[in-house]
Amino acid sequence: MGRQAEDFPASRKISQAEPDFCRYFMGNYPLSRRERPDTSLGAPCECGKDMVLTKEEINRKLLHIFSGTLIPAGIFYIPLLEDYSSLTPVVVLLFLTLASFSLEVLRFRNAAVQTLFARLGSGVLRTSEKRAMTGATYIFASAFICSVIFYQDPQISFIALSLFILGDAAAAIVGIRFGRIRIGRKSLEGSAACFLLGLFLFFF
Repeated sequence: MGRQAEDFPASRKISQAEPDFCRYFMGNYPLSRRERPDTSLGAPCECGKDMVLTKEEINRKLLHIFSGTLIPAGIFYIPLLEDYSSLTPVVVLLFLTLASFSLEVLRFRNAAVQTLFARLGSGVLRTSEKRAMTGATYIFASAFICSVIFYQDPQISFIALSLFILGDAAAAIVGIRFGRIRIGRKSLEGSAACFLLGLFLFFF
């Protein structure tokens, strides 16, 4: 905890010209106690002034919106088809979750697979995901858990996953572009966007 930023590998060094909180928010951490920004509720946030929506982040959120429509819709509508049962989405999502998790393990153990994975996913991967599990695996796992718990009430999974996936995309876009008031590592503006979109979708 007491180590200074200079103690970390060169690959993780960050530009001192960037605001501390922006560097921390973008995943260039851990920072020393001295460097860590004030993340108290209501503290002014400089991120929106300096951070921009990169092409990778826009592609990532478009993928989230696509998956946020396709996965919940599949859970809800597939059981309504004549040749499928309410367990069909459960089986499909179990396969996708296991396949995604297996790929994660394989790329962490094999440098060639990791290189190929990073190259193919360069348009949507965050820097932090090159050494950590990707958001896609978490989405598949979350969808699988929802489909198991609510397999007899797929409308609940449909609503929960739609709010979660689309709300997260809205929060990231608004928070990065317009975020000024900090709540931990997030922004009040992004959180409000997530809440308002969720409220609209829920009543819609």
